[in-house]
Order: sequence, then C-alpha cells, then structure tokens
Amino acid sequence: MPPLKSGHYYIYNVKHNNVVYLPNRNSFEPVRGKLQFRRAVEDTGELWKVSAFGSGKYSIQNVKHTSYASTRSGYNLDPNTVAVEGKVPQPGSNSAQYFRIEETKIKGRYTICTTDSQLYWFLDEGEHDTPIGLSRTAIDSSCWWTFKSPPPLEVHCTITFNKRRASFPSGGIGSKVTLEDDGAEDDTWTITLISGSKYFIQDFDAETYLAPNDENTHLVLSENRYSWTIKPHPTQQKSYRISTGDPDQELVWVNQKSGRSSYIGLTEASSDNGACQIQISDEGGGSIQKFDYQATNVTAENFAGHLNSIHPGVQKRAIENIQTVITDEDMMTEELLEALVLLKCHSGQKAKAHAAKSVANILFDLLKSKTPSTTRKLITQLLEDVVKDSDYMDNLSFKISPGTMTSLMGDLRSEDEDVVISACRVLQGLQMTTSAKINMQSIAPLLHSEKDDVVAAALELLLSTIEIQKKKPDEQTSQRVLELVNSPNSDISSVAANVAEEEEKHEKRIASSTSNVKQPSLPPPSSSQPPKGQSTAVADTWVQAHKKIDTGKLYYIRNRATGRYWSYVGGGMDGYVVSDRNLYYRAAFCQWILSVNPSDDGMTIATAHAFRPKAQTFMTAAMSDCSFYFMPVPDEDGWYFIASSIKTTPPTVVTAREVMDESGPSATSPLSSSNQYQMWQLVDSASM
Repeated sequence: MPPLKSGHYYIYNVKHNNVVYLPNRNSFEPVRGKLQFRRAVEDTGELWKVSAFGSGKYSIQNVKHTSYASTRSGYNLDPNTVAVEGKVPQPGSNSAQYFRIEETKIKGRYTICTTDSQLYWFLDEGEHDTPIGLSRTAIDSSCWWTFKSPPPLEVHCTITFNKRRASFPSGGIGSKVTLEDDGAEDDTWTITLISGSKYFIQDFDAETYLAPNDENTHLVLSENRYSWTIKPHPTQQKSYRISTGDPDQELVWVNQKSGRSSYIGLTEASSDNGACQIQISDEGGGSIQKFDYQATNVTAENFAGHLNSIHPGVQKRAIENIQTVITDEDMMTEELLEALVLLKCHSGQKAKAHAAKSVANILFDLLKSKTPSTTRKLITQLLEDVVKDSDYMDNLSFKISPGTMTSLMGDLRSEDEDVVISACRVLQGLQMTTSAKINMQSIAPLLHSEKDDVVAAALELLLSTIEIQKKKPDEQTSQRVLELVNSPNSDISSVAANVAEEEEKHEKRIASSTSNVKQPSLPPPSSSQPPKGQSTAVADTWVQAHKKIDTGKLYYIRNRATGRYWSYVGGGMDGYVVSDRNLYYRAAFCQWILSVNPSDDGMTIATAHAFRPKAQTFMTAAMSDCSFYFMPVPDEDGWYFIASSIKTTPPTVVTAREVMDESGPSATSPLSSSNQYQMWQLVDSASM
C-alpha cells in the first residue's frame, strides 16, 4: 500500500466523522474533534500540514496556529492521562514530534500512532470539542482516520433563475429541486471545484448533492456526488450555464414550470437557454485563490477553469497571468480558446481584448489550414477584438504570415456564418493596419448570402478594401451593391450606400487620369512612317509603362477575373489570338514577345510559338490598330489595361470572356476601371 503523501489535509475520524482541529495557539492546548465542520472562508484550525520524513514517520502541523500535534514521548507514556496536544514551535529547535501514519486493510483509512510507545490516536465520543485521546490498540473505527485534501476552491452561494432561487427540496433524497421566491429558507449551496470547470454542488447543511434524476429530465437531491460543468453563459452577460458537460448531448439547467410551481429541469443546450445567476455569499477558501503561476505548472484544462471561474478573484488573477501561462501553440487547446472567448460574455469586452492581445502572436500563427475549423472559429472570434485596436496593430512586434491571410480568405467560404462574419472583421482590421491585400472576388459571393449579418460584414470589408486599395469591384459586384442600397435592413442599406459612394469617387479619379491622354494620329498599317505633321506622342500614363517593361523576357499574359491566358490558336500563318485559354503542356502557344514600336511609342506583341511575328498582325487586324498601349491599373503593381485603340473615349481595351471561348479572336470593350476582365498581368514565363 502506498504511503500517505506530504500535503495539506483535513483529518476526519471514521467512526464519528468529526474533523480534527486546534482551537488556538496556546501551549499544551488539546487537539479536539469538531462536529459538523463546514469549510468556510477562514481556516479556524481544521487544516493540517502533513510532512513525510521516510520510514513511515510524519510531522503534523496546524496551518492556522503553526503548532505541532504532540504528546509526551517515551516508552512509559500513559494513554489514560495524556492526550494529543498542540506544541508551539520554538526558534532554533526542532519542535516537531513524529508519528507513524499507516493505512489499514481498508483503503483510504489510516492509523496515527506514536513512534516509541505505539499508542494510537482515537476519538472516544462524537460530541463537539472531545479531545483526541490515545489507545493501546487500533481495532475500532474510532482509531481510524481519513485524510482529505482541501478543494482548490469552495464557495457558498445562491443559484437564481429569473429571481427565483434553487431551494432544498422538502421531500428529502430523490425529491425534485424547486425554485422559490427570493428570501426563502434552505437556499444556500456549497459549490466545490473538482478541476477545470467541473464542480460538485452540495446542500450547505448536509452531505447531500444535486444530481440528475434517472431520466435526465430534472434535478433531484442525491446522496451521491455528481460532476457539473459551470461556465459563463455564451450570450448573456454576468450569467452562467450549468450543464452535464457531455459533448454528445449536453443538458443544461433551465427554469421549468408545473402549474404554479417551478423547478430546475434539464434540456439540450442552445445558444440562449440555461442562463442563471450565481451570487456568492461566502468566497470560501482553497489553494486556487493564491495559485503561483510563476512557480507552478498548470494544465490547459485547469487554466481554462481559472479564466471562467465563478470566483471573481480567481478569474482576475488568471487574466493577469495569461502571458505567463500561454507561451506556445501546444497550450492553446479548444477548451482554453473557448474560455478566452467566454471572457467577453462574463467579464466584458475589455477583459477579453486584453486576454487576446497578450497572446495575439500565438493566435495569428495558429490560423493555418491544418488547424481544425472549430479551433479557427474560436481564434477569429478572439482576434476581432485585437484588430480593432489600431494603436496595438500599428506597433505589432511580429509579422502576419501569408499562411494566416490564406486561412482567413478561405474562411470566407465557410458554411458557418459566424466564421464568415469573424473572418470579414479580422481581414478588415488587418488591411487597415497592415499591408495585407484582400481579393475582392472573394467578397463578392457573400453579398448574395441569405444571412443579413453576413451581407453586412461583407459590405464593411468591401468598403474598407475600396478605400484602402483605391479600386472598384467588377461590374457584377457593383450592381449587387446598388441593389443592396434599397435593402429594408438599415444595417445593410447604409453600408451599401457608402460603398456605392466610394465607387463613384474612384470612377472620378480614373476618369481624371485617363482624360489627360493625348490621342495620336496613327499611320495606316502599310506605312512605316506617320504623315508629316501628325503627332506620335501619347500621354505619360501609357508611355511610361512601356519604358518599365522588360522586353528581354518571354511573358504569359494572365487575366485577373478568369485566371486564364492569352494564347495563339491555329497553325501556320493562319492563326489568331484568344485571351482566355488555360495554360497547358504546349506552353509556347501562351508565351509572348513584347517590343516598343518606335513609330507610335506603342508595344508590339508577337507569339513566341515558332516566332511567328505575323500572329501579331492577326491580333491587330482584329483590333484595328498596329500597336497596343499598356496603362497600369491604379494601385495594383504588375496589372495593366491593354488598349487596342486610344483614339476612342474611353480607350478600347482587350477583355476576357466569362466563359472560355477559342472560336475566334479576342474581344475588346470600352475601358471600365473596375472591370477585372480588362485587367492583365505580365508573368515572366521563366518563373513558372
């Protein structure tokens, strides 16, 4: 049988169930048995520090008064005249007396005896304040003792549903737990922490507990302890939810009525049911209140329990030590993330924001594709509060990884509307305070959601994207925004109106930049020189772009909206160019040679397939001019509008089709600054 470990214990007599206590610090004060001990806010001499010294020897010291349990030592010790008493420690001397503590044949029951005289502690009577005596034998349960560790937390409280308190049932064991008006008797309960967020709930005046009935439909009084999960309610401030904690079928306490009476029923958890209030009348005791986070390791489960504790002091200290405890990703379990999220509901937005910011670097790093979706959901909910703090975000001591952005963009496609809303808000905050770029094409589908909250969040993200990136969405998205301006939901219509206004501002900026283009008078294709007196200059907006293009490379020309490429189609000299073909194994058909045409400062574009420059002739024949003109898309490095004619207003530019079509040459259309089907990227073929 394993020896008793060193620790702090309450020592109970097996026969009488009285607890051993020392009333005061007086020398030779008898150690006594206390009747009906209830652990309370202050230790009054019931808690003992038991220290093992090997060979079954122990010292037993009172925690409150520091006195040691002691007897006169020696072989001639008389059990009839000497009882166990307190011995005040003397400076500079070892005041402890050693006892042997050995387990009986019944597990968990021990004897305590002197080392020399072999006299055993015993409690002769169950009356209050009966001194602990000594016996020559230990065959009776009055000589047997149990050692119970103090709970990490114990409080006395009332539990209320809609101002009606959970009350002790008058029918005794097996009776239904009722809800009575405030002020009713028998309404104080002792809640004892087991671990994490699990608790026993016990009647204040008896060894009886709250438990489910056999059918799991309501609460009854039971002789058996039952482990309840208590956490802050997910949606209602300053409220708790008490549940069975079963992940397969979580049942929560609810207020149920039967005629004129009310009782505590059990039902399946939903987002808004099961809210109760716990009013602590006695904050009790327990080691958790003074937990040393610097010196002691704590599991993720237990720290989550500290953060969501029903004891305000425990929760406050846990929040203050988040950075001390959570030092890496391994600590960040779903249970702990949930506890951080629930801080908002119980302690307020400020506490939750502080908690999240203290571990923001870990939270951002956890936003990866390999992180389970349920975990990412909790993380994005936490990061909503982090990215709102622009001062904090402007002074980040770490970088947001590309993987984080990819994961957040992927969350926009989630079927869970809460995930989508949180992702929108986090992305909005990131692009407002970092260099993060948002793809508008990922936002567009959300504007058609059946969920108003999703549409509103998507509009907010779209608005900030337009403001920061200074570009418009495509025509279809713009049209949808105009439709939403007339939404009956004011949260949607007001933001949609702001988006439409910002788009209009952007159109005016583009119109202003393109109006400065000088329209050249171009020679006919057969002439190599322009007629005398005709201008061949074009505005810097176009020409300067040509000077920056490296004509020594082979390029793929990729469309922004479709992701497809320009490609040479056909054979020999009879081919033509399409602008919406997927790359395939004969990649040379999609490679292009660019060169400046000195006659008009435009660009010639020739196929690299067998170097058939005449392909460029077919291209220009379909588009009416000899040269093309590249204008950068505003605020979009590497993206261009490619004009086949700059004599029109607005210029005529190459456009892709929504559906891949190789039946004829590429199409053109008037320039629209927000049309992503008109935006092209020059991709160095050597890089792919």
